[in-house]
Amino acid sequence: MKQAINIIALLALIPIIYGQTPILPRPDGYVYHNGSPKAPIQMEAFIDLVCPDSKTAWPILKKLADSYGPDKLSLTFHINPLVFHRQAYYAAMGVRALVAANVSTHQLFNYMDTMFKNQSQFYNKPTLKMSGLQVIQAYAKLAHKASGVSAIKFAKALQNSFIDHNTRLSSKLAWERGVTGTPNYFINGIRVMGQPNWTVKQWKKVIDPLITA
Repeated sequence: MKQAINIIALLALIPIIYGQTPILPRPDGYVYHNGSPKAPIQMEAFIDLVCPDSKTAWPILKKLADSYGPDKLSLTFHINPLVFHRQAYYAAMGVRALVAANVSTHQLFNYMDTMFKNQSQFYNKPTLKMSGLQVIQAYAKLAHKASGVSAIKFAKALQNSFIDHNTRLSSKLAWERGVTGTPNYFINGIRVMGQPNWTVKQWKKVIDPLITA
């Protein structure tokens, strides 16, 4: 009887063991302009570098963060490549590749700026006749201009299994939080149903009452 109880207890643990949320080697996300971890507003945005809606939201969110300053609002971007944007995964890997290359925060965000500016080159149809290697090489050229990292080094990083693994874990973390599209927003841990084209003024209507509360 005791043995049977032990077996049942062990079986009960299987879903817990195998259902564990993946743990990344560093906290997920990229903090914009030295946002303070003590800021009263902790804002998170899940974006896809090949998503037109994310491209719309990108400059607005940065302007929003600048308007409050890093001590009042800390903005963290999570890169969440969507499967129906065919080349989004390589773009997301590129962010991790640059982190691995120890680039500055300025260079990292310059890469993301560059990806959005050149998004039309990678948004599905333009890459239909390109091989995976050709897409990687195209990204590598842009990454070199944006960050100064060697195009060869960057291209090799996009074929690195460790960077691939952590990019996948980052996506799984987004799924765990119920993020299935981009952009998605959270303020102090709570999802906010904001629109990609919300202006700074519209965001302030949500945030200002939280700061003065």
